[in-house]
Amino acid sequence: MSSWLNLSTTSNKFRQSYFKGFVDISGGGLNIRSDASLNIFDLSNLSTPNFSIKSDKMKIYSPGLNSTVDVSNDRLIYLKNVTYDISNTFTNINSQIAGINSDASNNAIINNRLFVNNDVSLNGNLTVANVITCSELIITNTDTSGGVLFCDIVTASGGIISNNDVSLNNRLYVGLDTTMNKRLFIQNDTSLNGNLFVSNFSILNNITQYITPVTYSSSPGINISFTGGSTVYYTVPTAATNFKINFTNIPTVLNQSFSCTVLINTSSYRCYCNTITVNGTAATLICNGGIANVTLGSCTFLKQTMNFINAGGSAPLVVLTDFSFYQ
Repeated sequence: MSSWLNLSTTSNKFRQSYFKGFVDISGGGLNIRSDASLNIFDLSNLSTPNFSIKSDKMKIYSPGLNSTVDVSNDRLIYLKNVTYDISNTFTNINSQIAGINSDASNNAIINNRLFVNNDVSLNGNLTVANVITCSELIITNTDTSGGVLFCDIVTASGGIISNNDVSLNNRLYVGLDTTMNKRLFIQNDTSLNGNLFVSNFSILNNITQYITPVTYSSSPGINISFTGGSTVYYTVPTAATNFKINFTNIPTVLNQSFSCTVLINTSSYRCYCNTITVNGTAATLICNGGIANVTLGSCTFLKQTMNFINAGGSAPLVVLTDFSFYQ
């Protein structure tokens, strides 16, 4: 190979040649010695080739940059399996990640919603500055340090399933069923818009009930809504007689009982509730010895408890009442 150019029997030796038209080379390849480049020029610029190629790289002239860009031939190896339009693909990717930016610490910032169609694994903390909305939140413990959810306020339109302890430092709002296989620790208020069902023991350090003050009117009497609380306080007005209570929003769930306590201040005038309606329907009070035979004596404070028994296919089946006298 080192001497083929010098053999006059096999080749013509040209120091410099000019061809106008085309050059037809057949019978073999075009060989360039000394690792020289093949240069292609534009007629508007005969000093800098628009494109040149040699064994290790290509040079491409960019009029917009007014400079030449070197492209290593080693980079072309990565294109061997490309079967699609790279430009259109990157255009689609850029449009999909257009809402993702980064801050000075190289943290990803998403300016719009994130949709995930499969599992997401986080090896660190998930910090949310606003609201998390999900149909179901599942927290699974994988080791002694996993399965922990720290949050200020959780609002779940669906269920919350946790296989480990859940600690809340603030309020918990639950609109539907919540299933927990372990303990729930709450250090602040908890508001439930539905019922709380406990299938086993309930262990409470203390129970505090709100007391709702009520006033009396000779017609229709005292109105008590069960949704406003199950304990009410009533001060007997001047020259009052036994009175009527209209209970509303008493649950009608069968095979359950509900209670309401009426605290009556009888320090000036003594009387009690002897007539009631339940959800707009008259009901009979049943007590030991009969409702008409209750004797208050000289008591200055009276506690009258109503027990609504929903059984036998009706709600309520009976309303039981009992009295505690204090002075």
